[in-house]
Amino acid sequence: MQVTIDVASRRVLLLAASALLVLAGLGACKHSHPRTKSLATGDQYVALGDSATAAPGTGPMSDVACLQSSTNYPHRVATTLGLDLVDVSCSGATTEDVAEGQVFRQAELPPQADALSDSADLVTIGLGANDFKVFGTVVLSCAALRDTNPAGSPCKAAWSCCTSTRAAGRARPIPTS
Repeated sequence: MQVTIDVASRRVLLLAASALLVLAGLGACKHSHPRTKSLATGDQYVALGDSATAAPGTGPMSDVACLQSSTNYPHRVATTLGLDLVDVSCSGATTEDVAEGQVFRQAELPPQADALSDSADLVTIGLGANDFKVFGTVVLSCAALRDTNPAGSPCKAAWSCCTSTRAAGRARPIPTS
């Protein structure tokens, strides 16, 4: 099976997924201006996300229903900073699941946004890979491309148009007390 996706289609898919992430984040905000403060031990940390956040298969499960690992990045951040973690990340989640809820492995899960409250001091959102079948499209196209160049990096070359490290330079450290 050969999957061919042109550069313009890849850019549209990634742009649409990014826009949904931004809109989901804006819709979940209760404050008109971002709150900035230093984090302190015991502050509440809410993690929303899909399997990239849940990290199935990377360690012991903290939530078997969602294939959520106890060694995923939210658990590591919470442990390192001494935060009270509310991790509602779930494999297979889409941005729609933030507001609508999710059915995963025959379990009906509430909207991830239900975990948000005014007591949340830190919120991370890691969603989008399951929207518009982006993750599946990438996996299938890379599998097909592997056959064209088994010793090289055909997937990296095919998707290089749509990735960037520019955003990494804009990241700010989390303030701690």
